[in-house]
Amino acid sequence: MIELDAEKIVEPLLEQVRRYYEMKEAPAGRKGCADCITLNKIIKITI
Repeated sequence: MIELDAEKIVEPLLEQVRRYYEMKEAPAGRKGCADCITLNKIIKITI
């Protein structure tokens, strides 16, 4: 069985989630990211 140190894994992830949650605007997508391109197309359709 593989033992995981949840404190070292979960806490940094929760800190990252908190940073995103507290942003006033969503971060810019990565250049060439297919999901980001699709999301931007959906947003343009709904505006």
